[in-house]
Amino acid sequence: MLSELALRRETSFVTFSLHGRLEQVFDLRVRSGLTAFAKAIATFDVSGDTKKFAQRMRLSPRDLIRTPHELWQRLLAKPGEWRTEPQAFGIPAASQIFGRFVRDAGFEAVLYPSQQGGKSCLAVFPENLRASTARVEVVGGSPSGASCTVLDKDHPCIDR
Repeated sequence: MLSELALRRETSFVTFSLHGRLEQVFDLRVRSGLTAFAKAIATFDVSGDTKKFAQRMRLSPRDLIRTPHELWQRLLAKPGEWRTEPQAFGIPAASQIFGRFVRDAGFEAVLYPSQQGGKSCLAVFPENLRASTARVEVVGGSPSGASCTVLDKDHPCIDR
């Protein structure tokens, strides 16, 4: 079970309801949204120095991503697959890098399929709500001690 690898107990997780409206959401559940990005990165290559370093370190060569399907598979890889390189080499996972690109492109959130249960997950980038009319708020009871129950341009809930 995935929670066995977590650094906190299952009882440390809290579930509550949210309500809101976002204006710019990247939908990673649909592969076709990756076409333009995959086309841009399909032209990338690995430098000669990097190839030599990989050979010296006896690292298996990695195929570069050339298609939207390959990108989608890499971004939505199971935890056992995507954690290997970040743990071994101290580098971000492909999904973390892509999430940064989505955030830096101005999207307010990314919607992606959950690894557990077949539902969807939403990662919100509060800093991108500053120039928008988007709003997300906790409905019903909020977790005890919660100081951020509304996300919008007036309540980004991030360090400034």
